[in-house]
Amino acid sequence: MMTEKQLDKTKAAGLAPEAALENIKLPKHSTKKTAILKSFVELADQGLNCFQAAIKYRDFVLRSTVSDMQRDYGIRFSREWIKVPNQFGTETDCVRYWLDAENKAKAIDLLKRAEVL
Repeated sequence: MMTEKQLDKTKAAGLAPEAALENIKLPKHSTKKTAILKSFVELADQGLNCFQAAIKYRDFVLRSTVSDMQRDYGIRFSREWIKVPNQFGTETDCVRYWLDAENKAKAIDLLKRAEVL
């Protein structure tokens, strides 16, 4: 997987980041990260917050998963703070993540090359 440092070297060599993305390898089987990335593609602008990720994917550290995918895959997630209802009848602050059109296209390309999509 290509790190930010490797992407920076690629940029310094005059290659576009898109060319660097071609070197990123996803596993040829579904993993938690590929399942979550696929979910981001399918959910479009709706996105995913940490509570949804915990329930659906047993991912209790979505912020770290998103950070890892940004670092490893070169995909940038949009984010915003939202309030969600909690079990006590009040609201809890959390971050909603989603992919914009450009990064969604990158994610689709990666998932297709990994034969997960």
